[in-house]
Amino acid sequence: MTKLRADVAERLARPAIWNPGGTTSPSKEDPMALSDADVKKVAAAVVEQLLTADRFTAPTDAADYSDDPKNPRHYWTGRSVFADLVTRVRRIDKALTALTKEK
Repeated sequence: MTKLRADVAERLARPAIWNPGGTTSPSKEDPMALSDADVKKVAAAVVEQLLTADRFTAPTDAADYSDDPKNPRHYWTGRSVFADLVTRVRRIDKALTALTKEK
């Protein structure tokens, strides 16, 4: 207990930024290299989650849409969402092209 009291007294006698270890900055951590196999494993997991898993809420105007979140038709894969988006953009582009030709 005497040692603790001496340490506290010494600490209180110093400025607030004083550190008995001599430095206040954290030590740098050595970066850990990833192998090619590790990178491929992480990339495959990302693709699985983003493109092939039913994770995205389906468009409400989809023919097979379900309001029930427990129904599998409530969610689409990323790949399906992307395909639907491209289809809609092309439909809009076609409609705009037709409108500009009419003028």
